[in-house]
Formats: sequence, C-alpha cells, structure tokens
Amino acid sequence: MEICNEINKLIDNYIAEVNTVIENSKPSDGLLGFGSGPKDHPCHMDFYNKMEALMQSFAASVPDANSAGAAAEILIKCSSEKSCPQEAYWMLVVIQQLATPTIKYLSSDARSALKSWYDDNIPRRTRLPIQKTLYKELSKK
Repeated sequence: MEICNEINKLIDNYIAEVNTVIENSKPSDGLLGFGSGPKDHPCHMDFYNKMEALMQSFAASVPDANSAGAAAEILIKCSSEKSCPQEAYWMLVVIQQLATPTIKYLSSDARSALKSWYDDNIPRRTRLPIQKTLYKELSKK
C-alpha cells in the first residue's frame, strides 16, 4: 500500500536524520541551557509537520478499511517496534495521535486488534493523554 510506504519512509528518514544530528553534535551542546542539543533540533517538528500533512490528506481521501488499518497500525506501533535513539522516541509516540482520524474507517476486528495490542504493550498507568484519546477511539463500536 502506497500510504504504508510513505509513512515508513518518513519515519526511517526521520530516525536517520536524528542519528546524523546526534553524531554531529558536541558533548557540550545544550549543556546548562546554552545552545541547543539534538533534542531541540528542528528536524523533530519538520517530521511531525510532514507526517501530519500526509495523514490529513490520507484521511480526507476517505480510505478503505485495509489501508486505514495498515496506516493506523504503523503509527501506533512504530514507537515500540522501530529501533531509534531516545531523542526520536518521544516524537514517534506523539505521532500516534495522527492515527485518530483514520480510526473511523477501520473494521471492528481491526479496532479490536489494535486495542488489544495497546492493552498488551502500553500499560494504562503510563499512557500519555494523546494515547488515552486514541485508546478511547479504538474502544468505540
């Protein structure tokens, strides 16, 4: 599916860019609040903005259930399944919220499978507000 390739490409390019930023940074970057370190690099927001635009366009196209399910699954699982530095991890968690508009196109079986994955992999007590919102969407019938 085209959307899956585009999502994975954006994620992989982002992780590669974060790794490059980390490699090129100095140990003193961002130390004591002076300058900016890898966690403050503009690549994080650039990635989010690109992914947001892609997912808004995808959701507006009224995707079929299979495409929507595959896209949502990648976004929801990428923070757990992709190997990435800590500086990229939290942005991969944040992009889970971009799956929310596609949830309405999922079959009940796909919703149930993602909800079950959430239950097994993201403990309720550690869920962020965006994850709680997404979980509520997955729980709707």
